[in-house]
Amino acid sequence: MNSKLEFTTTNRNALVLNYQGYHYTIKRQYKETNEWRCRQRPCTTSLSLCRANISMIREPSHHTCTQSSPKKLVLDEAISRMKKRGGEETLPIPQIYSQEIIKVRVNNPDMNTGAFFPLLDSIDSSLYRYIQI
Repeated sequence: MNSKLEFTTTNRNALVLNYQGYHYTIKRQYKETNEWRCRQRPCTTSLSLCRANISMIREPSHHTCTQSSPKKLVLDEAISRMKKRGGEETLPIPQIYSQEIIKVRVNNPDMNTGAFFPLLDSIDSSLYRYIQI
């Protein structure tokens, strides 16, 4: 189980917190804390982070949903990196996609990326949205 806070984005560029194999979306922002709730809607588990989303203030309670697969977390992180690089670098999107797939394969040699990783044709339009004009 991964106990560190990791952030990715959704298709609509909303922030997603990945913590201990579960995904959380922002529920409410208070003066000193941010309230995050489990992304799977029947589950009502929530946690609190400081306003800067750096440290945990309140740990999550028991989840009623199933834990996300590690493959999904790796996929979300890779796509998030692709979007970020697409906006910051001048490399073509297909080259960024290839480099990120290679990075995932090197970091996770036992994972079959071809079975779960989306093809460039299916995600290229979302990656092109992040290019700075």
